[in-house]
Amino acid sequence: MPIDRSAHAAGDEPAPARTETASSTPRTEPSPSSRASQLAEERRLLDFGRADLAQDEPDRALTIASVHQARYTNGALSDEREAIAIQALVAMQRYDEARARAKLFRERAPDSPLRPEVESTLRSIVPLPASP
Repeated sequence: MPIDRSAHAAGDEPAPARTETASSTPRTEPSPSSRASQLAEERRLLDFGRADLAQDEPDRALTIASVHQARYTNGALSDEREAIAIQALVAMQRYDEARARAKLFRERAPDSPLRPEVESTLRSIVPLPASP
């Protein structure tokens, strides 16, 4: 399902895709072309999230990460989604949520090539000054 970037630019976030399946419908492996198509759509969606981070729009980037998670829970680019979400949370100063999400990321994907990016993002959190 394509994302209308003009709607995204206007401030409306893309809605999660709705899927309906009958429980009696047998599941089949997607064809290589449909897997490639899904990967391209995942990439396109996450590119919007990265662009939002670059444009200092972390709330929009977090929304994109949420849309990706709803559409592609176990997608090929789920590590990238989590890195975007963690960066967005840190940018919004939602540090506890960022740390919690990073902990889950580490547990789920300890050898991810995006782990250094996640760790760098967490190191960027400025500690609060100690109270006198």
